[in-house]
Amino acid sequence: MWSPREELIEIAKVASRHNAIIAFHKRSSGDWLLKSTEEVVNIAQEANVHLHISHIKALGKQNIGKMKPLVFLLEQAISRGLSVTADVYPYDSGSGYLHALLPREIFDGGLDNALKRLEKSKWRKKVKENIIYDINWDNIKIISAGNNSRTDLLEKSIGDIARNKNQEPLEVVMDIIIQEKGNILMNLGGLIDEKDIKTALKWKHSMVGSDGLPAVGDLVHPRTYGTFSRIISKYVNNTKLFSIEEAVWKMTELPAKTFGIKNRGTITIGNYADLLVVKPNEIKEASSYSQAKEEQAAEGIYHVIVNGKQIISNGYRNQNRPGIILERS
Repeated sequence: MWSPREELIEIAKVASRHNAIIAFHKRSSGDWLLKSTEEVVNIAQEANVHLHISHIKALGKQNIGKMKPLVFLLEQAISRGLSVTADVYPYDSGSGYLHALLPREIFDGGLDNALKRLEKSKWRKKVKENIIYDINWDNIKIISAGNNSRTDLLEKSIGDIARNKNQEPLEVVMDIIIQEKGNILMNLGGLIDEKDIKTALKWKHSMVGSDGLPAVGDLVHPRTYGTFSRIISKYVNNTKLFSIEEAVWKMTELPAKTFGIKNRGTITIGNYADLLVVKPNEIKEASSYSQAKEEQAAEGIYHVIVNGKQIISNGYRNQNRPGIILERS
């Protein structure tokens, strides 16, 4: 979220006039978590529009425990009449472009300008001075680089790459970003505290979302394929955070209602037949950081029907492709 507040208010007012919602990727999920949340709440209130916050989380050891005050802040907004929802993914790690680690000001004018700045020593010095996170470089792994011909980078951590090159990790990061013109995807491990994940998941206005990025190479963040099975296996079967009924509601009816997708999200006469036949106690996430995408299908799901057509039968995938683009009704 890079636009100025005034512009965002005007966009939110347009959404309000069309009885739509506005979904924010806040300016910060780290040290400015609460301040950035207050900002989007105030924008939504001024525009009188439903506020949805994408993948709420508290990043960094210094922000452990901030999910409770964030939820309290959102509950206060709801008590004032604002409609608020959010989505959550159930992992302590994130994924994104490597250049997301760099300070915001280097991107003034866009990515092309940022790449030019990174070639200048004064800007590289400025980057080092303005990194706000306490980064463990061994927890940042490259999962995609350009056309994936960079075998010297793929599946390696920034820490390992830096040691092999005998360079500072941040120098390595800036070099790679320049070389691949910003087209680098990373996995970031150990960023989010488990208690904060549970607080976010349990909040009655939160739904489950993977925030999965499309696979560029063979490797992806496990949330891309494992999010929903992990909710059942870990948070229903193992930790008993909520019932399977509540978990299914957070994955189906709540998002369908929030985003205005009619005739979806519930098993009702007249609705589209989107159905799973599962053994709940057998559902298991098969995703990991080292597995290729084709190896990550969840266990315990026996039959899948999409728009009335079966695509998985007895655990085996067929060639049917009945999916369609979903539009707000």
